[in-house]
Amino acid sequence: MRNKVIILLFLSISIANTVGGGLAFLNVPGTARTSSLGNTMFSDLSNPSSILINPANTWSQSSYKFSLNNVLYNPELDIQLSHLFLSLKLKESTFVLGFVQHGIDNIESYTDQAVFDGYLTFSDLAFLMGYSYRTTNINWGLSTAIISENFSNIDYEASYFYQYDVGMSIVKVPITNNIDISSGITIKNVVDSEFKSQNSANSNNIIGTMVSYAAVSSPLRINSYFDFLFQKTIDVYTGRFGFELSYDFNVKSKPDNFGNVRYKPYGISVCLGYNDFRFTTLDTFDLQQTNEYNSQLKYGLGITIPLLGYKVDIFGGQTFDGNNNPLKSKFMSIYFSKNNRY
Repeated sequence: MRNKVIILLFLSISIANTVGGGLAFLNVPGTARTSSLGNTMFSDLSNPSSILINPANTWSQSSYKFSLNNVLYNPELDIQLSHLFLSLKLKESTFVLGFVQHGIDNIESYTDQAVFDGYLTFSDLAFLMGYSYRTTNINWGLSTAIISENFSNIDYEASYFYQYDVGMSIVKVPITNNIDISSGITIKNVVDSEFKSQNSANSNNIIGTMVSYAAVSSPLRINSYFDFLFQKTIDVYTGRFGFELSYDFNVKSKPDNFGNVRYKPYGISVCLGYNDFRFTTLDTFDLQQTNEYNSQLKYGLGITIPLLGYKVDIFGGQTFDGNNNPLKSKFMSIYFSKNNRY
């Protein structure tokens, strides 16, 4: 229980300065891959979970994609966080649906006389919808979210918020034969039920960059990621970083009776990420103390295999044990992708 008190105190400090209500749960990475790459903008490029950071990056060549993600915190904190995302491609457009569930159980409640009054449950739910479109190397995207926030076991009226994001990305522009660069920007806004702007971790502008190196005639690829966030309502500046080493290849099948050829995708990737490095201090803490409790260094490992005509990506990772952030976690995701080539 002591750990739970610590985490609630930590959240109250963070919420007072960087977050509107409990809406920070939408700032948690939507997949294990994104988490292990520092929650950077291009870490889940072409996957529906990108709707949380930049809706433009949800655009994909796949007919449809589906992903599930679960985040595990210290069991004593009783925090639950799960994500579900689905994308569907129609011509040059991609449509996305998402659902996020966040909750904290067994919160101690006290009367005005400091008498224990039982336990509370806090819950957040978000339903997201997005649209993205591609023109040559440029992706465009729009998204919106309906968010509810509620306490159980007390006389509390649920609160509702709305988020709308606009994003654009220039994807994989070649610099040399081996190197390409991607860059994007997102404008994110959160309002309450009266459409008043909220002091939320999600009310920010994000500039993201990915630089990729691919060896000639080799499946080896190296990606580096860097994001810069500006939280508009409170003048907080944050940086995110990621590094990925991947080895992906396809095994070509024999032609069928109609001459059609299928491909079986395989791959492995190792990731390292760091979020959120703050360039401004938190309350009375100095910059080093702020980042000891605000930032997380994470790592992850992913594999790609073919299964029943689908491309399946399984990814897992965790925060390094030496990290002081009380919200350090373990995370795991699975993606299913359907493409006519598989």
